[in-house]
Amino acid sequence: MNSTTQFTNRSCVVHAMLLILMLAISNIGVRIKAEQPGGLSRSDRVGCLGESAESVDESRNGGIGIGAAAKSLDTQSAMALARCPDSILVLDGLDSLSSDVASALATFAGQQLSLNGLTSLSSAAGAALAQFSGIELSLNGVTELSLETARSLAGCEVSILRLNGLATIDAEIAAAIATSKSRYLFLNGLTSLSPEVAKALTERRWLALHLDGVTSLDVGAARALARVTGLLSLNGLRSLDAPATDALASFKGLLYLNGVEKLDIEAAIGLGRIRKGYLLLNGLTTLSPEVASALARYGGALYLNRVEHLNTDTAVMLGTFRGTDLYLDGLTGLGPDAAEALAKCGSSQLSLDGVTAISPEVAAKLAQFNGKHLSLDGLTFVDAASLAALKNFKGDRLSLDGLERGAKGERRPRATEGGQR
Repeated sequence: MNSTTQFTNRSCVVHAMLLILMLAISNIGVRIKAEQPGGLSRSDRVGCLGESAESVDESRNGGIGIGAAAKSLDTQSAMALARCPDSILVLDGLDSLSSDVASALATFAGQQLSLNGLTSLSSAAGAALAQFSGIELSLNGVTELSLETARSLAGCEVSILRLNGLATIDAEIAAAIATSKSRYLFLNGLTSLSPEVAKALTERRWLALHLDGVTSLDVGAARALARVTGLLSLNGLRSLDAPATDALASFKGLLYLNGVEKLDIEAAIGLGRIRKGYLLLNGLTTLSPEVASALARYGGALYLNRVEHLNTDTAVMLGTFRGTDLYLDGLTGLGPDAAEALAKCGSSQLSLDGVTAISPEVAAKLAQFNGKHLSLDGLTFVDAASLAALKNFKGDRLSLDGLERGAKGERRPRATEGGQR
């Protein structure tokens, strides 16, 4: 450790010790955080808490947390916390924030600053927080933003901005947010989206725009959202109508529609007109031949990981798929006719990671798949005849990673566990 690092760590310890003394005088409990690599030792890591040390959890990995009972923080304490070399600073107990305290916290040199307890934010505090130069700023408790505050926050250079507490915003505030330097925006609290707000938000080329609280989508909003070139998450939608999917036809990014549980033929036809990208429909549990036929026209990677059963007619329709990748990781079994039909799909990759057992006949049918990658990672055992049949696959990669897990006695997570792929 060089002298500069030693000085910095000693300085942090001194400030932390002073903070402990002040909190003890105020009858505020203090709990020592667990040791994490790359920073201070266990005895030097300090989280300042609310009325008792029992009120705090372990926060996030490598982070300092303040308990829910601690409602405020003075500037000196904020400066002490900001100097500690942790990657995450969680202050979700704060329900008010002055511009001076915000300025002090903005000097935190870690990656994530979480202030989810705040329900409001002044423009001065917003401007101060905009100086934070980490990766993520989380303000999920803020329920209302003034135009001035939105403009001040727009100067923030963090990659990820979380504002999931906002239930509604107007076009002017949306336009201010869209001038942000952030690349990933989370607005999962919005339950509706007007065409004007959607258009204002999409003036920014987001790498990811999360709108998982939106429950309905009209044509105007869909047309504006089609301009997103990165990830667009609309997992709150339970259904989509044909006009909305038609308006999304020009979309070229990653489209998350994992909340959609029913899809009629007309809506599926609209989605099938999208020429490239990624389409996640992991909320569908059943698929009719007609809907399968419409979705088979989609040009990108198609995810249908909660469909647990395919009849032969539906499999035949999916066999006409000519997109880049087809994921059916929710299927646990496959008959010879369905396997033969799916093997005819024109995708580069066919993923059937939920299938747990296959017969030699099914293996022989799947081996006829003409794509580059066939994935059967859910198989933990394959008999000799089936394995011999699978080895006739002519693509670049046959993935049977489950065989190794099976030998070790490990369980493979279901395709719907752990979020989306």
